[in-house]
Amino acid sequence: MNGISPRRTAHETFDDTVLIPGALHTMFQPIVRFGANGWTVQALECLTRGPAGTRFEDAVALFSAGRKLGRSAILDHACVTTALETVAEMDIRFPLYLNVDAETLIEEPAFPTFLAAMAAGCEVPWHHVTLEITEHARGLDIDRLANAVRRLHELEMRVAFDDFGSGEVDERALEACNPDIVKIEGPLLNAARDSYDARQLLERVVALARRGGATIVAEGLERPSDLFVAAQLGIPLFQGNLLCAPLQAAKARRADDHIESPA
Repeated sequence: MNGISPRRTAHETFDDTVLIPGALHTMFQPIVRFGANGWTVQALECLTRGPAGTRFEDAVALFSAGRKLGRSAILDHACVTTALETVAEMDIRFPLYLNVDAETLIEEPAFPTFLAAMAAGCEVPWHHVTLEITEHARGLDIDRLANAVRRLHELEMRVAFDDFGSGEVDERALEACNPDIVKIEGPLLNAARDSYDARQLLERVVALARRGGATIVAEGLERPSDLFVAAQLGIPLFQGNLLCAPLQAAKARRADDHIESPA
């Protein structure tokens, strides 16, 4: 041999960088409610980051690469495993939102069983877990997605739709799947600050979610005006950097201490 290493494929680079033990880590962003006692944390969304110092540290780059390389399902398994093991190690007691790509649920009927086993092994109460479905409006088979959600509901697991927007596919998925929670995407709230048309659209999206009986979360809050718009619409739960940026695991144990009251 001439001593020159063969060129590594994109699959090998991704697998050897991301899918090795300890490569991923979990951040936790609070989902909060405002009441008589002020701001209180209702749950933590588990947000996966790739290895520090690599391009996969950015979540968008990480999950985009996973989809492009056909690694979404194995990446979802790794993210869930990392999150639950971190929760167990750090003794985090808040309810959790765990993300999974819609395609993973469609293509892997055994995923709910895997999730149940992981939660039990990490001593995370089943009723503390909400499975947050991402990419549900990506042109996937909605009937198959609805069947997957039905299996989760049969296991008494709550289901959330992430980044719910205004598209026809969003609405069809909502009607077919009946999620327990709908998270309204940040851009809708942002646009509704200054645009009457955007405000009308946002009101329609909120009405659609409520018609299905879902609890609504306003996510991606960045400015006090975002919060004001959400509160005007009677949205009960809030998430975003305005209130609290994603927390390291050590701080997530006392997430209530890190909520910042908007000016």
